[in-house]
Amino acid sequence: MKLKYFLYALFFALAAAVFAEAENPAFASGAKKFTEAPLEEKAGILSGAASLDFFGQLCEFALKFALGNPERAGEPAMSNLIIRAAKGIGDHLYSPAAETLWETFIQFNGTSERIEIINALVLVAEGDRLAGRLNRLVEEENEYEERTDYPLLRTLIKALGKTGDENSYQVLFQTLLIPYNDELLSDAKKSLASVAYRRGDVQAFFEEIIRAGPLDEKLAAFRLGVDHNIAGSLEKGSLAEAALKAGLDAPRGDGGERYLRMEAARVIEELKWVYALPLAFRYYSFADAAFRASGERAEKTEFLAAAGCLAAMGDAGAARTLSLRLGLINSTMEFSGEYDGEIVLALIDALGGLGYRAAFDNLSYVGLLPYPETIKKRAAAALKRLW
Repeated sequence: MKLKYFLYALFFALAAAVFAEAENPAFASGAKKFTEAPLEEKAGILSGAASLDFFGQLCEFALKFALGNPERAGEPAMSNLIIRAAKGIGDHLYSPAAETLWETFIQFNGTSERIEIINALVLVAEGDRLAGRLNRLVEEENEYEERTDYPLLRTLIKALGKTGDENSYQVLFQTLLIPYNDELLSDAKKSLASVAYRRGDVQAFFEEIIRAGPLDEKLAAFRLGVDHNIAGSLEKGSLAEAALKAGLDAPRGDGGERYLRMEAARVIEELKWVYALPLAFRYYSFADAAFRASGERAEKTEFLAAAGCLAAMGDAGAARTLSLRLGLINSTMEFSGEYDGEIVLALIDALGGLGYRAAFDNLSYVGLLPYPETIKKRAAAALKRLW
């Protein structure tokens, strides 16, 4: 009880000093009126002063009152006062109140108050310092995801997108690895894209994760860089090249490395990213050997992805390699009658798309073997595309 009276006395002493020293008599009058009013009326006094020149200063004065009365935290009138004062500081861009806003955020833990304070801080606080504080707050929320304050975390994440600090990359990326709800993850993706746009160096960040991060982070970084338009077409190709190399270099695991290789190969194929030609040959050799060794569905699917990736390079060497594979299938078909129609069709289409005469003999031979008519017709169509 003695502490309570002491805090009241301290606040009124500060108020008296303000009145005595204030150069602005209007502010002194407003501060006196605010001080003398009961708590339930203080937010209304702020609202009534919104059009006055000293409004930002008065709002900071209100927050200092709140800081001096911590025992009243949680009371609706106090919450309303903090919210009104924080909004007023933000609306009037009153930057001298930045540290007072932060102190209030630390002392009061009501979600509504803290959200309004963060929104104001984004407008009035110094960017790098604020970003560092916000990064730490998001990290803390992520550590205790089971009891995360979702509305506050969404506000913090959106604020990081506005500050644009490069150190927010890792915090936002780690947030995206946590199974939060779709709305929060969407906010994190948008903020990551915003930071990338402001900084212009997101490429190096993602490529470093793909190169050196754990497998789950490699895959997440690649998907983010490609699927959410954080990078442009040039950057996507480079990311895919880095991801394919990482997938080929990765030790055999639970299949995650296969997903990384196949998804990277599809992007390279889609973009016709010819800079990846050496990797495309390496990938094809790897997938072909794995498919021949096992014949399993998973290896077959990856072989098809590798063949499509190699064909997209538009290279004469790719045409010779794929034609040789078709020739081997033709030989097996001739002597045993065995073949995989899906593989044959994929090779025929790839060779037709490449258009090199190196495929002429093996495509022609398809028509002489007892393949189904659907395969023969596709081979005939591919032959017409050679030059």
